[in-house]
Amino acid sequence: MNMNTNPKVSCVMCTYGRYKTVQRSIMTWLEQDYENKELLIFNTAEVPLFISDRLQKAGVRVVNQSSKASGAPFTCLGDVRQAALDHMDGDIYVCWDDDDFFFPWFLSLGVSKYREHGKWAWKPSEAYMTMDNGVNYKIAGNALEATILVDADIIKKFGFSTNKSGAEHTDGGWMDQCRDHDQLVIEDIYPLESYCYTWGSPDAPHKTSGHIDEPNNFENHKSGSVDFGDRVPLDHVDCEFMRRVYKGVLDMERPSEKDHTALLNKFKEIGYLEGEPAPVEKPTMGYFGSPIPRESIEAMLGKDNVFWLNG
Repeated sequence: MNMNTNPKVSCVMCTYGRYKTVQRSIMTWLEQDYENKELLIFNTAEVPLFISDRLQKAGVRVVNQSSKASGAPFTCLGDVRQAALDHMDGDIYVCWDDDDFFFPWFLSLGVSKYREHGKWAWKPSEAYMTMDNGVNYKIAGNALEATILVDADIIKKFGFSTNKSGAEHTDGGWMDQCRDHDQLVIEDIYPLESYCYTWGSPDAPHKTSGHIDEPNNFENHKSGSVDFGDRVPLDHVDCEFMRRVYKGVLDMERPSEKDHTALLNKFKEIGYLEGEPAPVEKPTMGYFGSPIPRESIEAMLGKDNVFWLNG
């Protein structure tokens, strides 16, 4: 494990040209309060993506590569993610998917916990989920690979599985190796969970994680990624969506005994609560939603498509 006191984090986004969701994900990366980081956008569509000078100066890079270095076509997401590793130079790897939402303290808290435990990888035990594009939120047991911070040397050593698109982290990939060697720390950090898995966006109609067992999963993912932004350079976008997520999380119903003061303090630190009535005084304002039962998650995503890493 890298014990650098200020490790560089490589946030690696693999996409097939989904301009709108990439824009949104760039915004959540720019808001991170951890400074030693890079965002690598690895685009495998035939249509290239470009970024503004402003984003380049902020540490965002785009690699447009529509085939493997050998010239052979990519055949699955495992191929794509493996090829992206050649372009990252950080000490820690994070899978920064373009349809996920990361709160501003995601990296800083994660790096702190990763260094504290001294193992190959770290992740929180729970994460947010929205199944209707941000209208309603729940918090559930975290089976999501994008919440994990992992040693870059480890992920390069073990790599990704190429058996099923959507299961490339597991099914013999690097995440299985971390788990099998007891090198994945899973920790309860309530109330500071800082990742939201989003489902239901019209900008990301195909979820590879929901169709793992379909042989054509990779091709369906590509055919569902048709927004290339008219070749306009990617740039910072309006943060209204981010504010909606914050509000949705704060408005969640929660058990009365759950103390979410630390979360409110975080929102105050980032300026979201400035000038607003104290959220704690609002009867429906809260953080901790009723956890979704495992059976419900399996029913929504398909039992064979959910990898429960925390018991």
